[in-house]
Amino acid sequence: MKLSALRTMPTPPLALHWLDGKVPCNAVWRSERGASPPKKVVIADDTITADAAYRLACEGTALLWRGNFQNARQLLQPMARRVDQPAKRTQRKQTAKGSIAANAESAKPVESAFNLHRQAQAQRARVLGMVLIPVLAGLSIPSRRSPDARQACTEAWGVANPDSCVSVVSLRELLGFISAHEWRKKRVAMPALGDPHNNRIHPHYGVFSPVRGEYVELVATALKASSAAKKTQDKYCVRHWHRQWRAGGGDGTKWRRASRSHRPRPTRLGVRTRKLKPTGS
Repeated sequence: MKLSALRTMPTPPLALHWLDGKVPCNAVWRSERGASPPKKVVIADDTITADAAYRLACEGTALLWRGNFQNARQLLQPMARRVDQPAKRTQRKQTAKGSIAANAESAKPVESAFNLHRQAQAQRARVLGMVLIPVLAGLSIPSRRSPDARQACTEAWGVANPDSCVSVVSLRELLGFISAHEWRKKRVAMPALGDPHNNRIHPHYGVFSPVRGEYVELVATALKASSAAKKTQDKYCVRHWHRQWRAGGGDGTKWRRASRSHRPRPTRLGVRTRKLKPTGS
């Protein structure tokens, strides 16, 4: 087989394997962030407690949900509280690690604090991502009291293939699909775009978060400041030109001589002034 043919071959999807009693099962693993499928999977339903679910998730065991969808959604809340407020013993260990990293001579305190924060966020995402939801071939959810997320999954994954098999996705990621779909359906207001009746956008899944509207406002403010500074520099050039023109007697000789030593300087925003050369009288 040619090398060009090998490069164009599609990558086979990852599979998730588990045991339903003594029966081996598998499904296609879906992860938008490129996470590898969990190696240990257990069946979970409405009878599992938050402590047991948190302990299994910390050990690296995923929970394939077979109960009520709304109960699985509510299970993420106590698990998130346990991640944000760990036990006293674990909290003392994390505090000791933070103090050791901050007092290290080779590491900067700010950089060490940032790295610890990133590690904590990654640990939180990994633990909360251990609750899994099966998705059928038509992108519907078989769990009880589950929402109709077919359109949300289509916007994230594309059109469903009727010949595809059952897939498994993290519940937290699936909730992100639904939230992105609601944003696109209800639209998001951007005050920096002007008129309240025409300042709403339809964001798609996977694009820059429209919640961070302060960046758009910052760019709009910078553009207004740049325009105001340009107008101010234009006025300065005209006044300076008239002053030098009158001082030179109207022939422009002294103005050309003075312009070489008194060139307008650039402003802080990087806007340079214009060079205005007088014409002969």
